[in-house]
Amino acid sequence: MLFRSRRTNVVFALSSLALLAISLLMVMMDFGRPWKRYQAEFRDLERASFVAKLEVERESLNNDSVATVQAETAAEQARLVERQGDIAALEDEIATLDKRVFESDKRMRSTKSRLDAAKYEYDVALQRGIVVDAALAKTDDLTSIWIEYTKETESYIDERQIRRDSLSSEHEALEASEDRLAVLSSALNVLAIHLSTVEKNLYSFILNPPLIAFLP
Repeated sequence: MLFRSRRTNVVFALSSLALLAISLLMVMMDFGRPWKRYQAEFRDLERASFVAKLEVERESLNNDSVATVQAETAAEQARLVERQGDIAALEDEIATLDKRVFESDKRMRSTKSRLDAAKYEYDVALQRGIVVDAALAKTDDLTSIWIEYTKETESYIDERQIRRDSLSSEHEALEASEDRLAVLSSALNVLAIHLSTVEKNLYSFILNPPLIAFLP
């Protein structure tokens, strides 16, 4: 019985070694097939092509897309600063014109009051039969002055309105620039994410060859 057990163990061990040897031989023979070399070369070419495409895309993102967006962003920021300066200048001009309108309007109203008084004195002189030459001359002078102040006030008001219209347009342009900068900032973020993804895929593909390369 013991002899049979030993013989069985020996047979089992020899069978296992034979199976192992045959398996190793099959693997060696499989990898030694002629077409395996062509398959490996094709995979190498395919990987090289894919890596080259990723490199081109990365360079394109670095050199073209990102640079273009950055240039547009810089230009828009310059326009934004310029518009902010224009707005500040227009606000100063409007403040100055507000003062001029106020002063001119005050002179105009004061002259109008004096003119009304002079006209009243002229009418009284006419009713009393008094010599009215001086009163008439005073009325004419005040009328000329009042007309001049009225035109001056209207001119300041018109000029101020032009500045206010320009200021409104500049504010609209400023908002458009801010919106454009927000869009460009978003575009830069998208490009940065895309570039990061491309680089991650590139390094992953280089460092981790496809599993299929190890399959028969």
